[in-house]
Amino acid sequence: KNVMHATRDVPPFLDLMKRLGADPYTTPVSCPQSTGYGGAMGPSQFIASTWKLYENKLKVNLGVATPDPWMAQHAIMATALFLKDLKADRQTYSAEREAAGRYYAGGNWQKSGLGYASSVLTYAEKYQNDIDFLKGV
Repeated sequence: KNVMHATRDVPPFLDLMKRLGADPYTTPVSCPQSTGYGGAMGPSQFIASTWKLYENKLKVNLGVATPDPWMAQHAIMATALFLKDLKADRQTYSAEREAAGRYYAGGNWQKSGLGYASSVLTYAEKYQNDIDFLKGV
């Protein structure tokens, strides 16, 4: 129950599984959350309907017939494209916070995505501090 949104995500998930030659009943996806649905795929945790929005861009950028959300290269490229579309490329704290929140919770980001966004930005700051330290060596 609630593994995936029945009308929004199940049809594109089944279509993707067919094109990848994978079994939709044994392919791992995320578990349902305490509220909402699960069904997120691969290392970047895309839901099937969002993945479908990026497939054509991924085909062009990666030169593959069927992008695979379980392949790290494909997932990372999709994440970059998605975050760019969410305006994270403005490189301001507020833009990156909103993009991270929207990545997690879509249009409900201000209610359900701010905790996730805060966590992401804390990691980003730590990584940036590590990079800045190494540049100084």
